[in-house]
Amino acid sequence: MPSFRVFAAIAALSCAAFSLAAPTKAISESVKLQVSGQANVTIKTRGSGVTSIPDILTRVVGDVQPIVSQLNYITSANNTHSIVNPLLTDVQTTLNQAISDVKALNSTAVNGATNTVTGAWNTADLAGLVAQVLHLVLTTLGKVLSTLSIAEYNLIFPLLAQVGSILGNLLSLIIAIVGPKDLVPALLPLIQDLLPIIQNLGLGANGYASIGASVN
Repeated sequence: MPSFRVFAAIAALSCAAFSLAAPTKAISESVKLQVSGQANVTIKTRGSGVTSIPDILTRVVGDVQPIVSQLNYITSANNTHSIVNPLLTDVQTTLNQAISDVKALNSTAVNGATNTVTGAWNTADLAGLVAQVLHLVLTTLGKVLSTLSIAEYNLIFPLLAQVGSILGNLLSLIIAIVGPKDLVPALLPLIQDLLPIIQNLGLGANGYASIGASVN
């Protein structure tokens, strides 16, 4: 069960941090607080009932946030496959479900696809929500990448690239539904700082080409 893997990885992360020297003790305590504060966190699968792209993305943010908040405590000393892999797997699960939900909207008119129960989202607001998801995931991947050791690189880097690629597929699907002429110009200014991360993960040809940015 995804939530069980999250807790197991969090516990391992807490132990790894606690075993380090004094500067890491504060991180260990913070991780324990995170665990305590997220005792009831679960990752819910989606499917029927999804009616809009904003709905899908909002749920992605809610499901991914507690996972990446743990990854943000990764350091070079505890960045190991046994800790990182379960958390990245749960991020993948959430993103793959979002892709399935977006595909279900492929035959929906743009106005319907971008509509919420409170009214239609304009392009700027939708671009802001897409950018929020991209920042949430990619900045975390960049953080983990920056603390990779030589010993763990071959084990963890492919996992990071895979999550980034799945996120890129989600992005390209959303752009296909909303329309690149509408969404891309509003989105690009919001994600300029993410382009180096996309580049470092080798993701230029994996969905991100849809934003028209040169990241190869």
